Amino acid sequence: MTQNISKRFNDVQALNEISLHINKGAVFGLVGTNGAGKSTFLRLLAGIYRPDTGEILIDEQPVWENAQLKSRLFYISDEQYFFANATPQEVAHYYNGIYPNFDLSRFVELMQGFELTVTRKISTFSKGMKKQLSVILGLCSGVDYIFCDETFDGLDPVMRHAVKSLFAADVADRGLTPIIASHNLRELEDICDHVGLLHRGGVLLEKDLDDMKLGAGKVQCVAGGRGACQPGPEHRDRRAARSAAHPDCQGLTGGDYGQGGGGKPRVYGVFAANAGGILYYGNGGGWL
Repeated sequence: MTQNISKRFNDVQALNEISLHINKGAVFGLVGTNGAGKSTFLRLLAGIYRPDTGEILIDEQPVWENAQLKSRLFYISDEQYFFANATPQEVAHYYNGIYPNFDLSRFVELMQGFELTVTRKISTFSKGMKKQLSVILGLCSGVDYIFCDETFDGLDPVMRHAVKSLFAADVADRGLTPIIASHNLRELEDICDHVGLLHRGGVLLEKDLDDMKLGAGKVQCVAGGRGACQPGPEHRDRRAARSAAHPDCQGLTGGDYGQGGGGKPRVYGVFAANAGGILYYGNGGGWL
């Protein structure tokens, strides 16, 4: 979908040669800290920004200044904006004139289900209520792609579950492709098929979420001293890490602290075996 796209704002390099392939009908999670470039990436996908370099294709079509393609895309911003003094009913009729497949009857049904009043001014809504309204508008627009920027932020657990259920239903029923950006992987792990990790404008990894879960484990070793466990190739194998197969790590269970060889403390950490072959262990550890 994207090939070597970069975007700079004055002296700030927001994205640097990002290449991602997102399968249609999959739920893709975009994870990264604040300032990692998630919002910029979604706005590029939606055709709001134009990349400085690289190419963005959706269904083999360029996004920029492609009105026909944009009628199949819906962007939910982190900061909600609606017309001044508008009501949900008025906004729905406005979107009905933009999106050819907008479903007004479903809009009324979902508004009732979320207990939101269609004639109340949106300016009186809470942050969470505005997020709910944006999700409802996005789902009722009948688009093929929804780009969600921190959509679950501001929603209570019940509403969060309801929104995820609606996304999952549309994915199954009509092949919707949601791309959801968040700084919290836990918010996405129960709905996403694939995940991409952004950091400082670049992609650290792109993996199937189930593969990432299988590639997580613990490594335990003795910090120095006679008989200390030295990190070796076997620690890069998740099976060896899970079973504590290293002979100098015998008896280490549960990650508790204890005394190792030479009276030195045992230290351990969690690592992602799929993160480019890089292993990290904490509590005084480092990169292996």
